[in-house]
Amino acid sequence: MTGATEETAAPLTVDYCGELYRVEPGAEFGIGREAELTIDDNPYLHRRFLTVSRDFGMWWLSNVGTLLTATVTDATGTMQAWLAPGAKLPIVFQTMHVMFSAGATTYDFTIASDED
Repeated sequence: MTGATEETAAPLTVDYCGELYRVEPGAEFGIGREAELTIDDNPYLHRRFLTVSRDFGMWWLSNVGTLLTATVTDATGTMQAWLAPGAKLPIVFQTMHVMFSAGATTYDFTIASDED
């Protein structure tokens, strides 16, 4: 079985409203009201809602919040999953779209990789 080690793994890119954030292996990247990617000062949004990290040789999207759920789709919309609080999902597609609502506001961003 061949796969990228932590040292050779390709970084991910998170695209939120045209702003690009590079996520390096070995680092945890937080998304929320007070995180590496600060979405909004929306009081309905968790301070840290989602994290992107690398573990067991794979990239993972984790819901570290307690109330909100995120919807994750592949680039074509063929695959769709709901990421509930406490759940984590492996990032297995080159492009994944993430959408969620906090209060009356809906947000979305894209996670992209140069490799599957």
